Amino acid sequence: MEVNALDKPEFISGGGEAGQLMRSTNWSASPAGVPATWPQLLHTTISIILHSHVPMFVAWGPAGALMYNDACRPLIAAFPGEAMGQPVQTVFAEQWNILSPAFEQALQGRPSTIPDITIVTSRHGNSETAAYTFSCIPLVTETGETGGVLVTASENNTRLSARHKKIYEVLLQLPIGILVLRKQDYVVELANEAYLKMTGRAVNDLAGHSIFERSPEPEALHFKKLIDQVMETGQSHIENGMAFQVMQNGRLVESYFNILFFPVQEATGTTGVMLVAREVTDFEVERKRMENSEHYFRRLADTVPVMLWITRPDGHCTYVNQKWYDYTGQPQEETLGRRWLSVVHPDDVDQMTTAFQEANARQAPFNLEYRIKGSDGVYRWILDSGSPVFDKQGAFEGFIGSVINIDKRKQAENAVRLREAQFRQLADSMPQIVWTAAADGYVDYYNKQWYLLIGEENQYGDESFMAHVHPDDYERCLSSWHEVVKSGEPYEGEFRFKVKAPIDAYSWFLVRARPITNEHGHIIKWYGTCTDIDDVKRIEHTLRESEERFRVVVNSAPVMVWMSDAQKRFTFFNKRWLEFTGRTMEQELWDGWKEGIFEDDLNNGLEIYNQAYENRSDFEVEFRLQRHDGHYRWIVCQGIPRFSYDGTFLGYIGSSIDIHERKTIRIELENRVAERTHELYQKNQALEETTRELKEINQQLQQRHEQLRQSEERYLRMTNEVEDYAIILLSRDGYIENWNKGAEKIKGYTADEIIGRHFRIFYNHADQQHGLAERLIEEAVRHGKSTFEGWRVRKDGSTFWAYTVITALHNDRNDIIGFSKVTRDLTQRKLAEDRLKMYAEQLEQKNRELERSNSELSSFSYVASHDLQEPLRKIQAFGNLIQQRDVANLSDTSKDYFERMVKAAVRMQNLIDSLLEFSRTTTARKNFENTDLNVLLDEVRKELGLRIEEKKAVIETAHLPTLTIIPFQFRQLLSNLISNSLKYSREGVTPVIEIKADYIKAKDLNAKGALPGKDYFQFSVADNGIGFEQEYAEKIFELFQRLHGRNEYTGSGIGLAICKKIVENHHGFMRAESLPGQGATFYFYIPVKQLFSCSVVQLFSCSVVQLFSCSVVQLFSCSVVQTRY
Repeated sequence: MEVNALDKPEFISGGGEAGQLMRSTNWSASPAGVPATWPQLLHTTISIILHSHVPMFVAWGPAGALMYNDACRPLIAAFPGEAMGQPVQTVFAEQWNILSPAFEQALQGRPSTIPDITIVTSRHGNSETAAYTFSCIPLVTETGETGGVLVTASENNTRLSARHKKIYEVLLQLPIGILVLRKQDYVVELANEAYLKMTGRAVNDLAGHSIFERSPEPEALHFKKLIDQVMETGQSHIENGMAFQVMQNGRLVESYFNILFFPVQEATGTTGVMLVAREVTDFEVERKRMENSEHYFRRLADTVPVMLWITRPDGHCTYVNQKWYDYTGQPQEETLGRRWLSVVHPDDVDQMTTAFQEANARQAPFNLEYRIKGSDGVYRWILDSGSPVFDKQGAFEGFIGSVINIDKRKQAENAVRLREAQFRQLADSMPQIVWTAAADGYVDYYNKQWYLLIGEENQYGDESFMAHVHPDDYERCLSSWHEVVKSGEPYEGEFRFKVKAPIDAYSWFLVRARPITNEHGHIIKWYGTCTDIDDVKRIEHTLRESEERFRVVVNSAPVMVWMSDAQKRFTFFNKRWLEFTGRTMEQELWDGWKEGIFEDDLNNGLEIYNQAYENRSDFEVEFRLQRHDGHYRWIVCQGIPRFSYDGTFLGYIGSSIDIHERKTIRIELENRVAERTHELYQKNQALEETTRELKEINQQLQQRHEQLRQSEERYLRMTNEVEDYAIILLSRDGYIENWNKGAEKIKGYTADEIIGRHFRIFYNHADQQHGLAERLIEEAVRHGKSTFEGWRVRKDGSTFWAYTVITALHNDRNDIIGFSKVTRDLTQRKLAEDRLKMYAEQLEQKNRELERSNSELSSFSYVASHDLQEPLRKIQAFGNLIQQRDVANLSDTSKDYFERMVKAAVRMQNLIDSLLEFSRTTTARKNFENTDLNVLLDEVRKELGLRIEEKKAVIETAHLPTLTIIPFQFRQLLSNLISNSLKYSREGVTPVIEIKADYIKAKDLNAKGALPGKDYFQFSVADNGIGFEQEYAEKIFELFQRLHGRNEYTGSGIGLAICKKIVENHHGFMRAESLPGQGATFYFYIPVKQLFSCSVVQLFSCSVVQLFSCSVVQLFSCSVVQTRY
């Protein structure tokens, strides 16, 4: 039977046949247990008896497991079978009734002697009976317990003395140190050669002398105590690693010995002590060094965050670090040896033990995964890694290893396996082909759809995949897949695969793959799908053909056409656009078209486009676009949203046309009209009634314009869906081949009535006589297109004003194959233009009337400034002379009259000055300048400094903006308002005046007088004066209106009227808020950007709505004042 490595007593060397037998015995089946559990005392005792020529044996443990030397073999020859490891009671069954009391006494710690034990022995093949004396010595372990009995057998026959002599000689020659001391005086009776050599003594120095008389050992006291203990108790004792000072080469050297103390038993009792010594100096020095090193190692090991362990060569665990105890909750006495196996999961013990034993036998590293129980009673997965340790000579010393918790990893692995199973179940239920590949790209799984497709089973790998790829796609598919595997990027491609059912054929598939990475970013798996897109590819082919036809038509259109997608990216521009800009399609795509938009127009255009995009509504915007020659041209652009059949938003399609000339004419006319209108508005308030009439006209025009805009269809429709345009396809000779709904709507004919007839039918009699239709065809042949505006005839004989574009259509060889004819009904525009001309003539008449009124107002200003002031100057001059010369000669009544006259003259002078100031606000030249209002306010404060100081007033101002204003008027405005606050301050209250400005967006301003769509600065001048009733808030701005008598507060009642007029000169408006006793706040609103032109009407705006749209003249909304940036 093979003995397990853990069952072998590796510490035993030599010992003859008994030693060999002891090493080969299966001790796990013996009462003694495996040698890994034997104490050091038993190790030493066995070493001694194996090297002794005296019959000796050990009965170990409660059952007395027998361990003997070669000298003892004749005594057990009668025992059938092998006695090694058997209970002593079984081996000496015939003598046990005599031996039993002595053994029991020895197990209780008391030595005993059994004389004259008769035993049948075998010597040299002969059996004989001999008498022996058994000396039983208890073996006391380090814990104080008696672990077994050491028995020495001595023969009691006539040959005894001779044998004693022989034994004496053997003792002298033993290679281990033997010293026998007599009980009395510790006299040395025997010291063998080995002992003398170990201690550096001569026999004459010791024989017959007390050991303590001739021994200089500093440990003599402890040594004597141990000898006395053995003599008194009669029990053997072992002392390991005793240090002695011995003489070597003439000097004392510290040496170490393992010493076994045996009592010498005779019939009279213990007569002495025999010491068996073995020098272990090298071992002890190394052991101490190792202890120091081990102490450091264990301190270090107890600090690491993993569990560490150490085993002996027999697999016995000799150390685990503190982390193990913390994790398992095991105490030390339940861990070392093999007791730590108690925390291993029962299902894992056998497999783990077998794997460890195999690694131990091979002396090879190992990694084991099993479950151990934690201190909380829960089993968790751990990784146990061990590495063999060898000494300098290469001898195997055991294993050192570590244990780490991998429970979370195991749970994750289990979860991955579960997910893998779920994935495959899900994949097999999917209608698509699903596959996976390893990190290197090797395909390791297909779902069942693959096998249904190819008609084969259980084929994996790239070969199976590539074997079904169309030959024309093979290289592209293979190389692209290898590149993706190398780069780690997601994969997508379209390829043809050979399918089995219903017949062998190739179908298009969309192949997609995505890499799966671990926490370090390394690819661990590829997941992929193959989707049948064969129907989609056929539809795409059909769509490409349709798109090609669409592009031929679009590129022949006379307008610029563009398309964008649902992400606002512009994806197409027709030939007309590219010819106009002089750029390539690649330059214009996505956001490239923005490079050609005039910088000042781009943001406004994008804002309109983005707002329409959010609402999925149509839009119209005007901007300047750079032409191929570098010049910017005004363009009108309109777009409508595109939707798929299921309502999905696809983007926009739109068109643009050049309206530069008309825009220039419109702007020029606007400027001319604006200048006159501005003068009308500023110079004479008497024309307010006329202005109101013009506003009403403007409103009517706005309403009419809105009706016209609403009447235009803004959604682009291909051919029959377009109703606002008559789109007709003509043959090469001008005969009608196609007829849309717009044509039917505009011209009145149905398709059945008109197709096949010549398009000259739409022209009146005069145009037909002059061959206009034929000339337009010829022009389109020569120049690619022809345009014309004029009256056309409907089916019912009525006429309409039409704008027509005829464009030549070419085939791939550039041959003309027909013409497209686009007609727009512009009758309403034509009528509006006629009305607009009439309004312009009326406006011219009003301008002439305004000039006459201005002339009269200038005459009044001259009279007021010269003729009216002349008598006043004389009155004041003569009054001053009288005051200087004759005032003393006047009576009191005359003085009173004179004083009243002078004051009346002063008031008259002030009134005239105020009227002139008011007049100047109307008639003076308006020189607008960009002005910092903070600087202007500082100048006003300096001018009013004396009055401010007299009133001890406090003026608080926020930061004011820089605006384009009339500086002297704005200065007067601020001066009047601050003076007003100082004048109407409360008695005994320090005047506090607060001036600030706030930016108000047009959408947040809903006030009377505000122009629509304009942003304003709201200025406020607030005080804590006497205030007034809110019901007078509008009255106070009228001429000569006062809320107080002249005796209370001086003034002409014109100051606030001047303020209002100045604000109106700046295209603003003014209001006031107040409560009596709580002060007043005056608000005036000035546009953020000043208005230098205004228009009654705006002309010649162009509108492009549908794909084949043409420009139309539309009436824009009328306004008295229109901002021009």
